Amino acid sequence: MENRQIKTALIIISTFLIISILGNITQFSYIYLIQQHSKKSYRWIAHTHKIIHKLDELKIIIIQSRSNKSLSKNSLLIKKKLNIIKNLTLDNPKQYERNIKIKKLLFSKKINFKKILFLINEMRSEESLLLKYREKDL
Repeated sequence: MENRQIKTALIIISTFLIISILGNITQFSYIYLIQQHSKKSYRWIAHTHKIIHKLDELKIIIIQSRSNKSLSKNSLLIKKKLNIIKNLTLDNPKQYERNIKIKKLLFSKKINFKKILFLINEMRSEESLLLKYREKDL
């Protein structure tokens, strides 16, 4: 009888240990997944901030170039900013296309600054909305 009680006690203890170990594994897996999600969210937030910053820089350069009538003098810098924005928006076809439109408009014979600034503001607005969405996701 005593052997039977020992076996039963060992089975109960073993079952409890297995359940505890599985619970800990599940808990650590859940924590790991949350951390990975947070890292990914923070990367997207940083990415979006970078695009907004580059759009602001581009807008300032264009406005200054327009008022100083020095667009050709700043064309290399403008192209560099546009290329950075193009690379940052590869994941967003709509933003990527707007960037290409801006480049075409800037380096056409008749420059439409109003349209260019409108497109930059449109891109910035979309990025700001994405930023709000991504920050809520944290």
